[in-house]
Amino acid sequence: MSQFHAGESSTTRRYDLAVVGLGVMGAMVAWRAAAMGADVIALDPYVPGHRRGASHGGSRIFRTLCHEGVDYGVFARASLQIYRELEAATRTELLLQCGGLTIGPPGHPLVSAAAVTAETVGVAYERLDSAELRARYPQHAPMGKDIGLFEPTAGVLRPEAAVRAAVQASRAAGASVLSGVRCLKLRHEADGPTLFTNAGVIRARKTVLAIGGWTNDLVPDLELPLQVRRSVLCWFRDDTECHGTQNFPVFIRVGSGLDGWGIPDVDGRGVKVGLGGPHPSKRLLSHPDDNWGMHPVSVETAPVSAYVTKALPGLQPITASAEACMDVRTPDGHFVLGSHPRLADVVLCTGFSGHGFKHAPAVGTAVAQYALHGRTDFPIDAFAPDRFDRST
Repeated sequence: MSQFHAGESSTTRRYDLAVVGLGVMGAMVAWRAAAMGADVIALDPYVPGHRRGASHGGSRIFRTLCHEGVDYGVFARASLQIYRELEAATRTELLLQCGGLTIGPPGHPLVSAAAVTAETVGVAYERLDSAELRARYPQHAPMGKDIGLFEPTAGVLRPEAAVRAAVQASRAAGASVLSGVRCLKLRHEADGPTLFTNAGVIRARKTVLAIGGWTNDLVPDLELPLQVRRSVLCWFRDDTECHGTQNFPVFIRVGSGLDGWGIPDVDGRGVKVGLGGPHPSKRLLSHPDDNWGMHPVSVETAPVSAYVTKALPGLQPITASAEACMDVRTPDGHFVLGSHPRLADVVLCTGFSGHGFKHAPAVGTAVAQYALHGRTDFPIDAFAPDRFDRST
């Protein structure tokens, strides 16, 4: 396929699909749509794998015990297979399956919901009682009657590598991929959207917006209730050599005043730990551009250190390093996937609320199917963009 050139006239070509944003979601959409035979153009202001959005940080949790709901279990199971396909296609290791733990009191809503998803979707897991949890994973401080759900297929994703691999696969499938190109404005016309960029005008039959917190910049009339939240990633040193991938699974832990997650040391930086939920240390941003240039400060890292002191006594509770990230939250904590009735030629792919990365390959497939064919095999009805209109 011919490639887009800077300054190209909008009258010379109309793509089947334009994908705006090449974080993990946009990269996956571009790959899956191009693999379906579509004429795709994808653009991002930065080089794919950059650290200016929400697809970086060296490591991410992959799990299929999704306490967020059964639909997410469907996405996660499909994503596992597609990640493996992407690894094979690009000869890149993206997912290290070291297992995963969901820890909390028996009967805790999060633990119970994770088990329901596993049993409904058919995910294999092992229930560890308090004694078994303490014996097998002594790195976790014993608290009350906490149990563990161990999922052998869970593990660690390499986020930057996943983005670059999806972009590589997109190009191999024929997509035009543009770095350093920013979409400044969308104009909606009878035969599809026109994108005005710093490198020229692009026309497409459908456009996917996978730009996270920047979504409302391009579709302000929808007034989507998206909140951009700064989240600081923290790493901690381990002097015991007991927190590597061989003996320390990824985890989520709740109860006893705890709400957090962790990833074993996969790159020598240390064990990565974060807080779950809307913690006061995670400030809301008026715009995603405000997140850069602000180095992590003690008010952001101290709560994570306190979590480590209480939950992971084998780690040094002093932050070894920290890095800013962000996520885009919806009022109900669920994704935004699909078209709004007022903008049928634009497909939204945003609002992942801090738990989207693991699902990216399936999300990319679902959004590509929806954009090209108006339907998808995946359960996305609950993620409709106009649900916020209906709830008011």
